[in-house]
Amino acid sequence: MNLKPQSPEGQQFFRNYLTIEKHLLLFLDNETVPPTNHSSEQALRWSVVFRKVTHGFYSD
Repeated sequence: MNLKPQSPEGQQFFRNYLTIEKHLLLFLDNETVPPTNHSSEQALRWSVVFRKVTHGFYSD
């Protein structure tokens, strides 16, 4: 990346990006890493269905 952000938020994002850059496309090199988060989506599925059927979670 040749661009250098000017804002403090952009600079922080750029530093964070540089720390994880080598892991972003790991699934292309390592076939054991799935390219989706399908298992995470399945784990949340019933909670999402319940929320939609009951029109959300409400507290007193």
